This record gives sequence, structure tokens and C-alpha cells, in this order.
Amino acid sequence: MIKVMIAEDNKNLCENCFEFLTNDEDIKVVSCTLDGKQTLEKYLEIKPDVLLLDLDLPKITGIEVINFLSRFSEERDKCNIIVVSGSVELLSTLCNTAQVYRVIRKPANMQYILDSIKEISFRPTEIDQKELKKLLTSLRFKVYSNNVSYLITAINVAYERPYLLNNIKDLYSVVASKHNLSPTTIKWSIRNSIGALNRSTTIDEICSIFAINHGLDSMTPKQFITLVVEYFEK
Repeated sequence: MIKVMIAEDNKNLCENCFEFLTNDEDIKVVSCTLDGKQTLEKYLEIKPDVLLLDLDLPKITGIEVINFLSRFSEERDKCNIIVVSGSVELLSTLCNTAQVYRVIRKPANMQYILDSIKEISFRPTEIDQKELKKLLTSLRFKVYSNNVSYLITAINVAYERPYLLNNIKDLYSVVASKHNLSPTTIKWSIRNSIGALNRSTTIDEICSIFAINHGLDSMTPKQFITLVVEYFEK
């Protein structure tokens, strides 16, 4: 059972969301709050699996809720907040926020919200490393080379924290910190790995492995890492 908390100051919208989600046997809505202060209090008391969060909450805004929770490392690492908001100017910024798994613009499709909740809750916490290396080997990567080891780290980090794919520079910085190298070194190492992929493997082969339509001339690091993350999310 997935414990979901709804924070939405529009009472009708909150009730509609509650009604829709509780029709699903995998979902238990554990709390509905109408302001940010109550949201923080209930969240810390209940510790839900997923928080559906509006930004325009009274007393304490949704942004302030996110900032407060970011003080706790265990909350930052959960990446379990789905922002549902009409505050368009803040959406792109929130895509790079650690706790925010997805940003959905109002008016929101309820089925998409439900699918996003299940996506968070049912995905494995990490990629099977043997399967990852098997996949990369099938694409003619030399999986024990330094360059490819950095690519593997990038894939694993992006899987754990998909928001980093919104800005590849942020992803390079996290990988660099794990290998005690500069982000520039990581960037060029991964680019070299993807360059080798483009030289040794045809786009048709790549599309076939990932079950996508042909539509690319070559792969960029961001495109490739995204494909691999999506491959292991299925």
C-alpha cells in the first residue's frame, strides 16, 4: 500500500484528488492538508511515501515546505514529492530540486498523477549492475575502462536522482565528486565514451535495443543516459 499525502488549498480539487486516488487498491491517502504549516506537521508525523504538493499554500508556501524538508538528508534522498501547481514560472526551477520527482502543471490529469505515484513507489531503488554491464557490452562499450566507469556512475546517479537529467552539468558535478575528479574531466570522459558508441554502433542497432523509433543521427550523453534510465525503469 502506497501512503499518499495531498497538500492542496483548493478544497474541491483536494476532494476530487482524494476520491480518484482512493479508488485504486494500491493507494491509501493518509492525509489531506489545506495549508503549508499543517502540511509540514502532518508530513513529519506520518512520513508518507509520496507527497502531492501545491505551491500556492497559505501560511507556509509549497516552496518553503520543500526547503524545510531539504534540511534532512533522509528526505532529500527520497525524491518523493510530486508538485502539482499552476505557478508556471517556478516549474523549471523545481525540476532540479532533489526532493521533487516530477512537476505537473495544473489543470492536471488525475491518471497521470496516479501513474507518477506508482512510478515512484514501484521502481527498484537501484539498477542491477550485471544487467547494466551486459547492456553496455551489447553496445560494444569496454565496461572496465575508466571512461565507461564514469558513464556507469552517471547512469546509476541519474537513475537514483532523475531530476539531475534536467541539467547534465549537475549530473557531471555529482559524478565528479564520487570519483574525486573535476566535472570537466567527467564531461569529456563521458563524451568520449558516447563518441565511441556513435562510431561503433549504428543508430538502428541502438533503436532496436531500446525499442524506440529511428529519429536520431547520433547520440548525445544526455540522450543515451536518459534511454538507459528509462530502459531500467520498465
